[in-house]
Amino acid sequence: MPGRIGRQDGREIVDDLISSLFEIQLVRFIGAGGLATFVYYAIFVTLTEFSRVTYHRASVIAFVPSFSLNFALQKLWAFRNASVDDAAFQLALFSLKNLVFFGVNYMLLRALVERGRMRPLYAQVLLTIALTVVSYFVTGWIFKN
Repeated sequence: MPGRIGRQDGREIVDDLISSLFEIQLVRFIGAGGLATFVYYAIFVTLTEFSRVTYHRASVIAFVPSFSLNFALQKLWAFRNASVDDAAFQLALFSLKNLVFFGVNYMLLRALVERGRMRPLYAQVLLTIALTVVSYFVTGWIFKN
């Protein structure tokens, strides 16, 4: 029937929409960071809620695998920088950025939990949102082509 979208046409439209979204750098940044953040939270929640590890230690432990995944995805996928020539320098800058962000996150997490009496998970979610905004611009600068 004219004017009616068939099942195959509908799938193609959805596929085209998804492909178009992933052409947008911010969407790729959020996707890559989202996956790394999921890894962080999976470890953080498991350790704090089920293993009785303090949030201090859980935050440190969860940071390491999340960082590694985030570097690879941000460089190669989100910012499409496959250059190996400056990879060591980028890793150093990315590490410095993450170390600073980790320190800020840790200090603010501690303040929100101990002084603000927030639950660690809620405090961490709030901090993740705030730090993500700043991180987009700093990470873009690190991986600029």
